[in-house]
Amino acid sequence: MAYPEPDDGEPAASEPRMIGNRIVTDVLYHKLSRELLYRRVRAGLGPQQVAKRMGTSASAISRLENAVGHRPTLTTLDRYAKAVGCTLEVRLVDRNDGWYRELASIAGLPRR
Repeated sequence: MAYPEPDDGEPAASEPRMIGNRIVTDVLYHKLSRELLYRRVRAGLGPQQVAKRMGTSASAISRLENAVGHRPTLTTLDRYAKAVGCTLEVRLVDRNDGWYRELASIAGLPRR
């Protein structure tokens, strides 16, 4: 994505924050995909078995578990969780929480 340059030739002020948010989002999706794979393996299931339980294809399961440009819906995540014998839990995490502060510093985001 190209960012518009202001007349003075300086980079747009929003660029670092946008890039930082993208990094945070990518890291979170990567963490989620690793959790999905871990839960499937722990349940002793192959991708084909999970796909059958969800009524989808093994390639769709692969996309979920590899986090390559894929942003699953909560409905999809809930179906996956049930297929591997888990329950989906969504939480809001305080920005003062240790892992968020560490991630924010890597991404160059304000710690607020």
